[in-house]
Amino acid sequence: MRIPVLSVVFALLLAPQAVAQADKPLDCGTGPVTKIFGGTSWLVRSCDGIALHMLAEPGNPAFPFYFLVYPSEAEKGRFVIEGEGTGDKQASAAAVAEIRRLSATDIAALIVETKQQKK
Repeated sequence: MRIPVLSVVFALLLAPQAVAQADKPLDCGTGPVTKIFGGTSWLVRSCDGIALHMLAEPGNPAFPFYFLVYPSEAEKGRFVIEGEGTGDKQASAAAVAEIRRLSATDIAALIVETKQQKK
């Protein structure tokens, strides 16, 4: 099933309320797809069709480390990037520098790509 990217972008712009619902944790089980950020490999899953979970693959010097990318409540069309882990800081810094350059359209395309993975 193909989802028009503009529909996903529109949904992402309206999604902060969905992320802010603290009573329901995000379901980040869609995907994964493997992507390269900062020259290292990351497993990317989407969360409820509005956010991304990026986990350093085993063998990535940043492992164990993850990023969560979700719509900003303060600025429409912008995203918050949070990360946590104990792996190599240079590897995670290189990845986040590249992730910061992703546009809303890039993020929407990644979400669509995770949804197209066979389960």
